[in-house]
Amino acid sequence: MATAIRSLSKVQVGMESTKGTIVPATRVLAGNWSWSEEQEFYRSPYPAGFRANVGGAGVILRKGVVLDGEMDLSAEQILWPLLTGIKGAVTGGVTDTSAYIWTFTPELATGIPTLDALTAEMILADGSTNHYAREAGYGVCRSFKMAWAFNQVAKLNAQWFLRASQTSTPTGALTAYTSLEPLVANLLSVYLDTSWAGLGGYVTNRFDAMASFICAQRRSRRGDRARARLHARRPERPGLHGA
Repeated sequence: MATAIRSLSKVQVGMESTKGTIVPATRVLAGNWSWSEEQEFYRSPYPAGFRANVGGAGVILRKGVVLDGEMDLSAEQILWPLLTGIKGAVTGGVTDTSAYIWTFTPELATGIPTLDALTAEMILADGSTNHYAREAGYGVCRSFKMAWAFNQVAKLNAQWFLRASQTSTPTGALTAYTSLEPLVANLLSVYLDTSWAGLGGYVTNRFDAMASFICAQRRSRRGDRARARLHARRPERPGLHGA
């Protein structure tokens, strides 16, 4: 008998050492998840001795999976879309005994960054039985959005596209980050750098002067173009919002 209050959608991920070679998951990502299988066909429109075109079964052009996640913005889970959507092979530098700085420098010479890729294990369960278990590899982040509002926890939305899925036996005994700590919007700042040599050197808008802020990045399916969008809204009565 099912034991869940509601259906459980769980996503487990692992970073691939060779892109496209599926690896066991290493971490459960906390959040609300949905995914969809994609398949595109080509059916010939040209006559074949009949007055009406007969396209037949057609030819499969592409198979894939689109994975969407909504979660709290945290220093731990933001690394997955950054490494698979902005720049791969980045490691954090220790600033003291507990804090790290991760710097993702855009690729300006060619405009084509080298990205990491992930394997995703996607599971639908009722608390005791996995009714759906699939895995897909070569996951690249298509887009992600960070949004925050005053006196709220910041949110992260991310979308990946992956190769066609296959049946999977989910990796067991995995947990979410035990140190997962949502980021409070009041402590976030936005910087406008005057040069590439001085990252984080100039504060253009501290969050205590804004009611909301959205930073969005989107990459094409081919992965050769990316664009970013920023949106900020100041409160109507900023004097009521203290730092």
